[in-house]
Amino acid sequence: MRVAIGALMQESNAFCVARTGIQDFRNKYFETGPSLTQRLSGTRTEMGGAIAELEKTGADIVPLLATHGGSGGVVERNCHQMLRNDLLDRLRSSAPFDGVFLALHGAMMAEDADDVEGELLGEVRLIAGSAPIAISCDLHGDITSAMLANCDILIGYQHYPHDDAPETAARAVRCLVDTIAGRMQPVMAVSKLPMLFAPHHEHTFGAGPMVDLDRIARGFEKADGPISVVSYFPVQPWLDVPDMGFAAVVVSDDDVAAAEATAKHIASEAWQRRHDFDVETVSVDEAIRSALTIEDGPVILADTSDCVGGGSTGDGVAVLEALLRLAPDAGSLVHIVDPIVAEQATKAGRGAEIATTVGNRINTSRGAPIPVTATVERVFDGQFTYDGGFLGGVTAAMGQSVVLAINETRVLVTTYAAYEWGDESYRAAGLDVHAARLVSVKNPMNYRLTYPFAAAFVLDTKGPTTPDLRGLTWQKLARPFYPKDDLAEPRRLQQSSSQIIEDW
Repeated sequence: MRVAIGALMQESNAFCVARTGIQDFRNKYFETGPSLTQRLSGTRTEMGGAIAELEKTGADIVPLLATHGGSGGVVERNCHQMLRNDLLDRLRSSAPFDGVFLALHGAMMAEDADDVEGELLGEVRLIAGSAPIAISCDLHGDITSAMLANCDILIGYQHYPHDDAPETAARAVRCLVDTIAGRMQPVMAVSKLPMLFAPHHEHTFGAGPMVDLDRIARGFEKADGPISVVSYFPVQPWLDVPDMGFAAVVVSDDDVAAAEATAKHIASEAWQRRHDFDVETVSVDEAIRSALTIEDGPVILADTSDCVGGGSTGDGVAVLEALLRLAPDAGSLVHIVDPIVAEQATKAGRGAEIATTVGNRINTSRGAPIPVTATVERVFDGQFTYDGGFLGGVTAAMGQSVVLAINETRVLVTTYAAYEWGDESYRAAGLDVHAARLVSVKNPMNYRLTYPFAAAFVLDTKGPTTPDLRGLTWQKLARPFYPKDDLAEPRRLQQSSSQIIEDW
């Protein structure tokens, strides 16, 4: 059995002013051919899970291209074409093969393509012919008709925060192997609703609306019958494509009717819980004043509108400005992306005092950089290895980085943005989050695992990952959709692998 494997992943944010280029992919992982299996085996990536599962079967693994561009703005045309062509050329040259497994995000846009994954899979299908194709996706993917029409098996993460990437890939590979061996005849159905949620209440641990959906989905999988895999996709809400929305995708063993009924049930359950995903925010000043009354630290200031993991630029300084004004001696940690200041401080050297302006250089719509006078406390290369999540075991690069001391506030300034799983970036800078009074994070969810003991405030700030979805202006997404429109009942989008999606 010969199985070709690869990954082309990036989560796009249509409201981000920056563009994603090839360096953004190289800053995470970028492996081709034999180095794919050598360097990603044993990691917590999809490739790590796929490799381990295929090795159990004794299959010949045919490595293609595997790379992850993180989250960011729309992918540059040349970057998209280069990556796409590289993967497809390697697939062509690897023929013949018995099956294909690809890890895709599901929410990748490029300057020349709204549905990168759907178009890519169309080309993969032409090359693969009748060989089965299985894909895994982030649960924030936007599942399109082109994606479903051009693969045989589509499976999403079960968990948010995303700590089950290798397990998701392994499930997809098991279905693929069973299909190649004739033990399974996969068919799929989707139920898709015009409904978007900010991700703040999409956690699949503890209690909450996604916990309920996960329990229901797993119940269908465990029941006797043809249902093999149930996935839900609450979607990256800051895309801007015509038919975006929440999707439930079901893979069954040769039973379209059962798959369709199950997908419809999951989507309906999500619709009934839609108001449970609403997010409450507080002003930065109010949050800091309240945080200072809390004795046990650290207290988390979640600047989720500047979420790098959702595609923002990480250069917002609303929290830093307020901390320097209201609590300069509290003992706070802040991370800002600013390549100019990182270079200035590096040239000045450790111990030097610099007067400069910082932040808001990439996304200038948030205002001007703010003036600071700081001491350069540390200079380092910005590399660290992720402890967990879908990048667990991968070494990331923040580029040339420095730590600035401004009174008792410590500012980590980096050249590149980095996805926040835990406190790896602060630790790489020699900063102890547990010793801080206030810690600024730029993610809506992962901090709940890293700081389960901490009080937290979700801040009302500006940025391309704002939880205020009603306030955004879409150019391509058609109305009505929730939460922009408070629909009594949604118009439903349903399809199986042999049907065409109807217009909303």
